[in-house]
Amino acid sequence: MSKIYEDNSLTIGHTPLVRLNRIGNGRILAKVESATRALASNAASAPI
Repeated sequence: MSKIYEDNSLTIGHTPLVRLNRIGNGRILAKVESATRALASNAASAPI
């Protein structure tokens, strides 16, 4: 399982799970794929 980060600034260099504190009650996690370097560079060069 991936590490859960409390803040998005701590996720640099990883494919993180980030806790969404302002969405609602309970533990809500989001996988931030855009923070992954390879995916971010591929998305930037993809045709529209």
